[in-house]
Amino acid sequence: MAFFEVLFPTDISYGSSGGPGFLTRMVSTQAGFEYRSAAWERQRATWNAAHGLKTPTNYKALIAFFYTVGMGKLNGFRWKDWLDYLDDGFGTIQYNSSGFLQLAKTYTSIAPVTGSVQPTFTRWIDKPVPGTLTLPAGVTCDYTSGLVFGTAAPNQTWTGQFHVPVRFDIDHLDMSIDQPWGATGADVAPSWRNIPIVELKIPPPVPNRGRVSQTVIETLRTSSFTPGPGHVSQTVIECLRTSAHS
Repeated sequence: MAFFEVLFPTDISYGSSGGPGFLTRMVSTQAGFEYRSAAWERQRATWNAAHGLKTPTNYKALIAFFYTVGMGKLNGFRWKDWLDYLDDGFGTIQYNSSGFLQLAKTYTSIAPVTGSVQPTFTRWIDKPVPGTLTLPAGVTCDYTSGLVFGTAAPNQTWTGQFHVPVRFDIDHLDMSIDQPWGATGADVAPSWRNIPIVELKIPPPVPNRGRVSQTVIETLRTSSFTPGPGHVSQTVIECLRTSAHS
């Protein structure tokens, strides 16, 4: 199992159907009342790439991608969701649940009919697109995780594009040859009606060894430092203090 920082062919994803989803547990009583609870904290989108296949070139590219990158459900890769790949003016920097600063996009509903509570949803950006981001001065970004460093602070804004981490949701290609393609019939037009793609729910990232300096590690091991809100979690600190991490 691996994740490849490779983008699924955009000329195929452009015609795909799908979008974000959630999992809701629901119990209905005999009286008709409902009790609902969220099983997922974060969204998980699905798409079907079969709708984007238009030419033999598309099919050949997709077959090669299936062989070399996806290998069925095994490996993850990047996906461009054409309906939602820009910050749209809602890009912010926030602390993730691991206590590290990460790119986020905040969705806000329309104004409520009554009251002042306006629902919002924070989406973590795991795969920003290199070369498209505009970040505050002194801020750098890890494009494989969405984590930010340098002078980053909560509620700073960013602009740019992002991808979604996904995988194929099939292990077997079920294709058929329906008809010749083109005036001479030299090529064929295969039919591949179901190519499900599912978003990977990646745990909140933490900096790798290259991001946490040896000086910081030694300080955490030997000091009585207690993290404040949004700093490295106490669990991480204890692991660093007691482990042989280097």
